[in-house]
Amino acid sequence: MKWSGRMLIAGGSAAIFLAVGWWWLSYRDIIGQGCITGHEAGYCVVGETEVCARARALCGRHHPPGITYHASIGLWLGMLALCTGLVLDGWKRVDEGEDDGIIQPHLWF
Repeated sequence: MKWSGRMLIAGGSAAIFLAVGWWWLSYRDIIGQGCITGHEAGYCVVGETEVCARARALCGRHHPPGITYHASIGLWLGMLALCTGLVLDGWKRVDEGEDDGIIQPHLWF
């Protein structure tokens, strides 16, 4: 099966959506319980910090869905797939001679 840019864009977008959804399921109750602020929890979507680990350890025991683990690797893999798909799709359009929808770089100085 040949991987096209559009397949990577779709897969990357789905992975990002799922990663953010899993983060929200993991941290919404923790934020609601006051263990961590929304601003601090925002850092947990892109990486693991000591604050995130402590908040999950303290407040995660009472988490209704029973989610005790969150990893940001899904978000980063989704971003990688999305960006790779955008680059491949752009190169494919340039190779085919299509200029529709492609922003050409300009030097402003």
